[in-house]
Amino acid sequence: MLVNPVNFEKSQFPMDSFWVFGYGSLMWDPGFQYVESTRARIFGFHRSLCIQSIRYRGTDSKPGLVFGLDRGGSCNGIAFRVDSSIQNEVIEYLWDREMLHEIYEPRMQKIFLQDSRRVNAITFVVKRDHPSYVKNLTADQTASIVADASGQRGANIDYVLSTLGMLESIGVKDKSLSFVGQLAISRTQRELQTLYSIYDASNTNECCRNLNRLVCKSSSPSLLNGSIPKKRWCVISRNAASAP
Repeated sequence: MLVNPVNFEKSQFPMDSFWVFGYGSLMWDPGFQYVESTRARIFGFHRSLCIQSIRYRGTDSKPGLVFGLDRGGSCNGIAFRVDSSIQNEVIEYLWDREMLHEIYEPRMQKIFLQDSRRVNAITFVVKRDHPSYVKNLTADQTASIVADASGQRGANIDYVLSTLGMLESIGVKDKSLSFVGQLAISRTQRELQTLYSIYDASNTNECCRNLNRLVCKSSSPSLLNGSIPKKRWCVISRNAASAP
């Protein structure tokens, strides 16, 4: 069932609450109040890095990739139960966040909660006919984009690693996404090591600027692990941030 905030009816839900299904950043950064959260699963769709992001995790010149629910398979995520007293507030927030470029089709879908309850929940399914929809990327191609892109909400790789971290915390293993994450980490670590070598040899402003581009990625311990001595990285980060 398609959902439109204009004709969103309380009769679609229990009188006291409604559910939202998150499968990407909504899992670890919902941004709205809720009274209950639990692991949940949806059938008929799978999580996929299939949407170009030119706002939150990329730019017009270097788009990133964010998640969509794409056809086929199943997807584990987190369901949030929202009190009906803040229904309009939460719906408006979700539309502002997810529907800017209208690449998602908001739907009311049946989901299965961890305790075996079956409920209807709002979720966002990718529109395959949208220009920002991408398909048939290899793991290497996906990892290359994820490692290089960054947008208003930070590095694309942080987005992917945060999602993997949340999935791990609820006991979900996504092997294909983990593989992409490891490839992206390896790529970023190699770039850090190369720039570190150049910096150590030349200490030029150009190198500082390149390092500054990667500073945002250093927030993840996985990226710095073994790449650069931590004490040395603190000095480089300060210099990079102040480079002209």
